[in-house]
Amino acid sequence: MKGIRLIKNSILMVLLLAVATLSSAGSPVWTFTPLTATTISVPSNNTGIVQYTVTNQSSRTHTLSMQSIAGVSQNTSSGYCGNPFTLGYHQSCVLNLTINGSLIPNCFSGGPVVCQQSNSLQCYQPNTSDVLTVTKAEATYTVGGTVNGLSGTLVLENNGSDLLTLTADGTFTFPTTELSGASYSVTVQTQPATQTCTVSNGSGTISNSNITNITVTCSTNSYAVGGTTTGLAGSESVVLQNNGGDNLTVSANGSFTFATPVAQGSTYNVTVLTQPSTQTCTVTNGSGTMGGANVTNVSVTCATNAYTVGGTLSGLAGGQSVVLQNNGADNLTLNSNGSFTFATSVAEGSAYNVTVLTQPSIQTCTVTNGSGTMGGANVTNVSVSCVTNTTTLTTSVSSLALSKTGYTEYGISGTPSSGLARTITVNNTGSYPAVNFSISYPSWPSGTTASSNCGSSLAASSSCAITITPGSTATSDGTNPCTTTGTAPVAQTITISADNASSVSSTAVILGYGCIMQGGYIYAFDDTTSASTSVGGKVATTSDQSSGIIWSSNGSGGTSNIAIYGISQTSTSSSPNPSSGQVAGQTACNGNIDGTCDTNNIYVYYQNNATNAPISNTLYATGLCKQTISTYSDWYLPAICEVGYGANASCGVSGTPTLQNMQSDLVDTLNLLSGFYWSSTEFAVNPTSRAWFQNFASGGSSQSFNFKNGIFAVRCSRALTL
Repeated sequence: MKGIRLIKNSILMVLLLAVATLSSAGSPVWTFTPLTATTISVPSNNTGIVQYTVTNQSSRTHTLSMQSIAGVSQNTSSGYCGNPFTLGYHQSCVLNLTINGSLIPNCFSGGPVVCQQSNSLQCYQPNTSDVLTVTKAEATYTVGGTVNGLSGTLVLENNGSDLLTLTADGTFTFPTTELSGASYSVTVQTQPATQTCTVSNGSGTISNSNITNITVTCSTNSYAVGGTTTGLAGSESVVLQNNGGDNLTVSANGSFTFATPVAQGSTYNVTVLTQPSTQTCTVTNGSGTMGGANVTNVSVTCATNAYTVGGTLSGLAGGQSVVLQNNGADNLTLNSNGSFTFATSVAEGSAYNVTVLTQPSIQTCTVTNGSGTMGGANVTNVSVSCVTNTTTLTTSVSSLALSKTGYTEYGISGTPSSGLARTITVNNTGSYPAVNFSISYPSWPSGTTASSNCGSSLAASSSCAITITPGSTATSDGTNPCTTTGTAPVAQTITISADNASSVSSTAVILGYGCIMQGGYIYAFDDTTSASTSVGGKVATTSDQSSGIIWSSNGSGGTSNIAIYGISQTSTSSSPNPSSGQVAGQTACNGNIDGTCDTNNIYVYYQNNATNAPISNTLYATGLCKQTISTYSDWYLPAICEVGYGANASCGVSGTPTLQNMQSDLVDTLNLLSGFYWSSTEFAVNPTSRAWFQNFASGGSSQSFNFKNGIFAVRCSRALTL
């Protein structure tokens, strides 16, 4: 059988070489441009992908089909070459090949061979350096399992190096695969902040199957609350509570510990539930937030003799009231000036501390002589003085822009959804509380809501937050939502007021694709901006900067055919394409997605290094975007994936584009643009004379490349700076 397979492979190679010999005669009628590596290794239990752009170089239309290769299948789904497929003059499509490691021979090289459907002798394949070369690799397997009980962030590691960060329960798989026979050892590198996680079934040897039985179990850390009791009489007992429960009866001096532990990060609050019959016990160090160890410093001090705490109130205005507290409890409400006394006595030797719990609505009261250690007599010299006050309110932003819900923000890290709730912080910057605090909201677009954590007063030097949660409808232009008509929204006003402060206001607007903002139509959102600031995004100018202009210029009526450094569709910030010709001020760009970087490289060249430089901005596409438009001067010529989608330039497809783009968000849904428009991205195969363009057409995106002397329209872009 092995010999038969060798004979079949030899016959296949002879046929491929014969076709290659036939195809090499003269210039190829259709050519192949690799979009991926063409020499690959595929594990025997996995698959690999290889892609070519097939371009008809003939002036005639050809209907083509690929000859079959053992173990290689052609993906003919939307966006790729069909089988067969028809190409007109200079038309292209992507030939998408899947290599099945279980079906291919140990190695082979040659093809793919694409033939004229009606003429099997007219066949071509890639250049020798680009032919498909595949080696079957040994099967690899994954290591993973399940995590339970996780609350926080957990970092696992396999074999001391392969790291995996988890934030929720469920299954997990390490990114690095392993060969059969390899050992694995899964351990916890970093525990969650308030939990301890343990690994079961974490080590072993891989034996021809994926590892899925590793179990990670997490539990929240908790610690005891306790302290020391002193001064308790021999015949007495005191009942303590923690967090309003977990009662503990203490009958002797010394250490004590509550029975119920408290979770790390939660609060504890030790109080006296029942005092001794002839003593008064007070608690110090009784409250706080549980850290990573037992609390042992709560102090309960008991004393037999107790005396009252009191003093004098002055300056309280008519109709006002003030609530005092002693030692954080024992509330006392006063409605008039004069002497006062707290109801609860304080043990001799214990501390007292008189504070204002609730200020009068339009006054501030201050306490003097309010704290000390109780001696052998009643305290009568506490003084509370009240004065009428005013304060000042401010808001964190004068205006706030939000995205409506319903969009997927392609191209943004994490691919978030639109419609992030955003906050306006209200600050009391004065020295007094703002009383009878109120917020007046506008009539929001359908689905949008607003709430706040503000109360009826706002303390001095304090703040509260108004949270606006967008719905699926944009703000109106006065008649209709701005998304339905491609118009500018009318901002809505939130008014904040208090009895003793001047009113302040902030405006808010709910935006969607097509709304006009900062000189252009919005076509992209970025909701990864801080929730306390406006949404980010991009806009396209509301009108063309030119209905037809060349991509490049020599400054004297002709075209400048030169490859600009680092701006082709295959260029990245770490691997520029073109990789030569860099001049001062140019950087390596992600050429198909970063129009700002592309525009800079083009502009720097034509300003300083082109023939007849500097070239007038009015003579070439990018230059038109380096002018002030609608009062803004930070416009740029968008990259190909910013103007549309399409597989040829690695811009994705309609349902899942690489970036939010003008075709998807201004044309497919709103039909606001039409015609052929330049991008700032050069064509990687021939960057000297060709650049990418977009045909804005309702019903689907069309991207291609053209000679730089082509006459196409220009539509500029800029980032929202709300």
